[in-house]
Amino acid sequence: MNQNLKYSGQWFLPNSNERVFGTLTFENNIGCRLELMGELNGENANFTDIPIILGVTSDSKQITLVDNFLLSRGGSTLRQYHEIGTPLNIYAINNILEGAHFFSVDELMFNSLNAELYNLDEWLGISGFDTKKLDSDDLSKVNINYNLPDNINFIINPKLKGSFTFHIKHPTIYAYQKDISVKQSIRFVLQNEEKQTLADILYQLFIFQQLLVISLYKETYPIAIELFTDKKMTESESSKHSKIILYKSYSKKNIDFRIKNSWNMLINYQDIKDTFPKIIETWYEKYENVKPAIQLVVQQFFNSTFNENTFLNLAQAAETFHSRFYDHERIPKKDYNKMKEDILDVVKEPSYVFWLKNQFQFGNNLTLNDRLTELLVKYSTEFLDKAIGDKANFVQIVKENRNYLTHYNKNKESKALKVFDLHKLSEQLKLLLVSAFFIEIGIEKSILEKKILETGYLNFRV
Repeated sequence: MNQNLKYSGQWFLPNSNERVFGTLTFENNIGCRLELMGELNGENANFTDIPIILGVTSDSKQITLVDNFLLSRGGSTLRQYHEIGTPLNIYAINNILEGAHFFSVDELMFNSLNAELYNLDEWLGISGFDTKKLDSDDLSKVNINYNLPDNINFIINPKLKGSFTFHIKHPTIYAYQKDISVKQSIRFVLQNEEKQTLADILYQLFIFQQLLVISLYKETYPIAIELFTDKKMTESESSKHSKIILYKSYSKKNIDFRIKNSWNMLINYQDIKDTFPKIIETWYEKYENVKPAIQLVVQQFFNSTFNENTFLNLAQAAETFHSRFYDHERIPKKDYNKMKEDILDVVKEPSYVFWLKNQFQFGNNLTLNDRLTELLVKYSTEFLDKAIGDKANFVQIVKENRNYLTHYNKNKESKALKVFDLHKLSEQLKLLLVSAFFIEIGIEKSILEKKILETGYLNFRV
């Protein structure tokens, strides 16, 4: 989905034979648009939201447009003594599927998916090129030796299998050869036992993408996505897995396009290859439970600028992560109830009793202070301990700044951190949370500590 496209063709609704000429465009950071010279006819034609629009391009490609929204509807413009022109209607398109016609949303079911993701190749760190033969003292010779690596297969759950597959783009051979290009690419593949909706199979990819983001410690996005279905493309065609190319817009305005190398990633595949099948299985298994915390953290890698909301989101992520794994009362429930009864027995003033009952309703819940303290005990590393210093002071500063930004109080303004220091505090929180995610899915703390120390302070800005 790095490439832009422009298709001219005829467009129509699934329940209509009337076709309209128009142009479909896909541009990165802008998205997908369909400009029609006229109006669609058929059921739902007058709705602003149209689930499915079908198309046949000028070079005979079948296109299905999914989740379409009317941006503007042109009206007839009358000019004296002039012929009336055809009005222009413009739609925003969420998904372009190239390769088949799907006549209803119910038909959008897929068996498998493969995707190229930015920096996936470097993260995996496996190449079929024999670089030793390229490193020769004889500058008059270049020997290119390539062997396609074996695919890496793993089981995510009983109904979902995954793999990393290797592909080679062979060189073009000319009568007179001036240069030669051999390019390897790696794809992440998902194979479902049961058919999945478009949204569900893309969500399965999204879960892996988030693991890749925190591993790279950098944003990433799909470069290309292919879907496979056993839908018959024609009545005479036997059932087979047909390839559908998906174009979907992902904003890349804030993407840092510099390639990450293995030495400046937090974790790469080579660090965990022996236990990777279990790690990815556990990541998918635990994802739903920890999703709110993970998404709050991952979001920070896509933000090019820091602001106070960055810090607040990370503080919220710490609270929600702890509450989903280690939620417990500050005092055993039995003891807390007895204490509550003893206090209420002493207090007689009705207004005081009412106030106390409200306080007791949440009085046994853990505070941010409690939760951060426990997270630091369980997940901090040697590197993070040195960066944070006094843990009690760190927890206090996080709490004070969270409370100040959430419940503004002029009297506490003097204790609020300036932007530079708040940014550093946020980076410490982020590294603590990412470390917690990794440890929870089975990455050994010793591996994590070693990698963080090797990668260094500059990469983590703590």
